[in-house]
Amino acid sequence: MDIDLVYMWVDGNDPDWQKKKACYADEDRNRSEETSGKCRYVQNDELKYSLRSVEEYAPWIHRVFIVTDGQTPHWLDTSNPRVRIVDHSEIIDARYLPLFNSTAIELNLNRIPGLSEHFLLANDDFYIGRAVDPSFFFKADGTPIVRLKHKDIVRGFSRYQDKLMNMVDETVRRYGSCCMKAPHHNIDAYRKSDWTECLSEYPEWYERTMSHRFRTEGDMHKHLIALWMLQRGRGELKIVDKWNRIESRWGRIKAFITQRYATDSRYFSVRTPSFPLYMKHYNPTLFTINDDERATDRHRRKMVRFLEKCFPAPCEFEKK
Repeated sequence: MDIDLVYMWVDGNDPDWQKKKACYADEDRNRSEETSGKCRYVQNDELKYSLRSVEEYAPWIHRVFIVTDGQTPHWLDTSNPRVRIVDHSEIIDARYLPLFNSTAIELNLNRIPGLSEHFLLANDDFYIGRAVDPSFFFKADGTPIVRLKHKDIVRGFSRYQDKLMNMVDETVRRYGSCCMKAPHHNIDAYRKSDWTECLSEYPEWYERTMSHRFRTEGDMHKHLIALWMLQRGRGELKIVDKWNRIESRWGRIKAFITQRYATDSRYFSVRTPSFPLYMKHYNPTLFTINDDERATDRHRRKMVRFLEKCFPAPCEFEKK
């Protein structure tokens, strides 16, 4: 089966985009550093390194779609038939545009022209750290593997967690039960038909979210689609912890003693003291280095140096 990869991307350093965003700033009534700060939009060419990781460790990816708002990375070779820029206007009704709410933009990814039935969804700061094949994301019959953390969602911990809990509450109302585990915050697998069917069952959530130009507490989050897949038997749950790739009891004991684990997915803060040490510590298949409101430009420069060491060779998606 063909498996495509979809990225959400924005160049927050672009002055034209900044001016456009500033024109609608008054609509951002729920503004906070957590939801609207520099860390949400700043551009450090993470996408370039993410694509390098894909070429090195998942060369079987069929096509790459980059969803953006009238922007194109300056280094991207758009003549490559395996990559395509998708403008918001191609997948989102004009009455909602412009949108700066990534939660709302994501809900329309199933409308990407030419998107395969089976696809992966990534942010530009998600990376593949070791070789994977399609079975890492999909079962042999095409069922997506839904990776969730071993930790439960906690209401009141953050706006993000509150939004996830809203999705849990909605699922419980409809199905009577729900998995309480949090998303692993890395590359996820979906079927386009599942995405479309799920959204058709929540038209009110969709319309309300699309009316929010900026992130808002009452938004529908794509986590609802993952929960829907699990409830309908359309996805297979896999819990991710720091040693989920270690199957034997002795192996886990050894990992605990040596503090050398093996995990499917790991989240690092851009403020992590030593990226190489953390990579050695967790040996993740997938990893993300996440920007946040406390990060400085010094942290970001350190991250880029690390990524350049991890993925030094230009990939086929870059201009020669």
